[in-house]
Amino acid sequence: MLSSGKGDPQLISDFCTESDWKKHPFGRVLARIGIRENLIFCLHVGAERLIFIALNRRDRTFTEEDRAIADFLRPHLTAAFQNAVEYTERRAVSLVTSRSEMSQQEGIVVANFNGGIRHCNLRAQHLIDRFFGTRSPNDEQLPDDLWKAFSPAEVQAPKAKPYRTRATFQSEGSTLSVRSGKIDAHWVLILKEAETDENAPSRLEALGLSRREAEVLHWLAEGKSNSQIAAILGISHRTVDKHLEAVFRTLGVSNRTEAALVAREFG
Repeated sequence: MLSSGKGDPQLISDFCTESDWKKHPFGRVLARIGIRENLIFCLHVGAERLIFIALNRRDRTFTEEDRAIADFLRPHLTAAFQNAVEYTERRAVSLVTSRSEMSQQEGIVVANFNGGIRHCNLRAQHLIDRFFGTRSPNDEQLPDDLWKAFSPAEVQAPKAKPYRTRATFQSEGSTLSVRSGKIDAHWVLILKEAETDENAPSRLEALGLSRREAEVLHWLAEGKSNSQIAAILGISHRTVDKHLEAVFRTLGVSNRTEAALVAREFG
């Protein structure tokens, strides 16, 4: 059934005599609950999803008419399952889009696990256009830089934390914060822009820091992790570590918390 991909209704008696079935481990297990025959068929409900349905009887009394009925029902059961899935997805998207229509500050995008856009409100389109101008916001796929910020392992995580900040991007003195969550088979991305003080990093140079060290310290004081700072400034994680080592030496501090306090007091 798996190798042929057809999923036609099959009986145990099609490939195994009753005496052989009694000796088979699976047959012995089923015999304990009074099952001596299965009629099994498969529903192809997606490129990578199969659903097997097994009908059980205490005796080998399934007929060719039973097989024909099961075969007749297969496409109808497949369609019913797909309709149920689509209905659930439409409801989920509807709930999100209802929120997005009321939101003036947040951009909301609903995308599948391949990055295909199912819904994108006007605010999200504007933010995508500003921060990822290489693609039109009306395209059916999320911009590569935005989609690559999400870990493939996270997509498969059954207990992914809802709507936690996953990435930040910077453009023309503004920061875009992107949070993510899962609804059924979709990602929901919430995009929010925060204005930043363009002069804040340069003011920190007065502490004896280079321009890049001041930028790193500024974002550290804003609560960003090293990986987030690297993404914002377009440098490597290792380079951020080196700049922070220099910042700590210059300021005479020993950790991130102390450095952040100095930056906030000075700013």
